[in-house]
Amino acid sequence: MPKATAPQEERRRPFRIAIDGPAGAGKSTLASFLAQRLSFTHLNTGILYRALSRVLLDRAAESTAGSSSLERVKQMLEKGSEEASRIIEDFDPEIENNEVTVKGKNITEFLRTPEIDIAVGVVAKYPIIREKITGIQKQLAQKYSVPGIVIEGRDIGTVVVPDAELKIFLVASVDVRAQRRAQEQKEESLENIKREIRERDHLDTSRAHSPLIQAQDAVLLDNSHLTVEETVNRIQKIVAERRAEVKRNMPLVD
Repeated sequence: MPKATAPQEERRRPFRIAIDGPAGAGKSTLASFLAQRLSFTHLNTGILYRALSRVLLDRAAESTAGSSSLERVKQMLEKGSEEASRIIEDFDPEIENNEVTVKGKNITEFLRTPEIDIAVGVVAKYPIIREKITGIQKQLAQKYSVPGIVIEGRDIGTVVVPDAELKIFLVASVDVRAQRRAQEQKEESLENIKREIRERDHLDTSRAHSPLIQAQDAVLLDNSHLTVEETVNRIQKIVAERRAEVKRNMPLVD
């Protein structure tokens, strides 16, 4: 069998872009546009946490008496109930084009609601949840790593793919993030959205298991005053530089 030529070898090498950052920084929009530009797969890992939160809330709603579904979920997780463990163990979503199907039902439209925005920050702090989702994330990252994948979340560059070829830590001011979220949730006041974002930031950065932190080798990018196009262009330039560096360091082949 002939040896692979350098271009063939390069095409088979994974190029994984990990994008981390706080809620509302624009990770999903950026990752989607960037993946399209590079002809990479886009994996929104946060949607997995939202999906499992949805499943847990729906189950809790069936048995809640005198308390909210979220309070019931918290009780189940804090007590380590068999019911919660079984739901988490059985969680086996199908992901296709960032749409989520659970047990044959597409639940994507139920994952971007104010209820889930609040619940996911609470649910995601529990180690049993993060361990389950991290396992799924790693499987998907491996599956789609060639020719390239853009993975977004909150612990991608530190936990899921710590050896990613490029890590971006995307940030924006609370005011800017709240304005972006308000455009999606027109019925909610801007001040309420700011409060929820600050609360989510606190939950994400203070949790004991896999907190939101910038990886030491990540590129910090503040897009508070950048358009999506400008942000994509900046990252695409960095990608080209990294790929050229990888190519220069590739061993010669016959």
